[in-house]
Amino acid sequence: MNNDKLKSADPQYRKQKAIYNIENTTPTDLNFIYWLFDEAMAYQKKNNYIGWNSYDKKFIQLDIERKLQFKIVSENVILCIFSICYSDVLIWREREKGDAIYLHRIVVNPELLLLRHGNLFIINELQYTTHQFCH
Repeated sequence: MNNDKLKSADPQYRKQKAIYNIENTTPTDLNFIYWLFDEAMAYQKKNNYIGWNSYDKKFIQLDIERKLQFKIVSENVILCIFSICYSDVLIWREREKGDAIYLHRIVVNPELLLLRHGNLFIINELQYTTHQFCH
């Protein structure tokens, strides 16, 4: 990876250049969000990955209404969506202490996955996002 790409992954550089924005999704994003989920499920099935068999549109709409779903946007393109949850007893059971933010239903725009370092971008951006929520 060249230095420009490494530099653009740095949170301080991102703040200066405003390369990416993290925003709540809105009802106007719904058709694109549904398309992202459909594409993700098709990809999972095509590659025999264990994944989603379906998704609940009403649940996604509730996440949007409650401002729990976010999008990472660059130049008016949605790169990724994810939801946050402040408690996850189903997974963490007795270890759930209410002191964490959980990221759920992370879906990456398949056009981004065509980029060689798309996954690295998502990891860096989600780390940046959780850091912003926690500090």
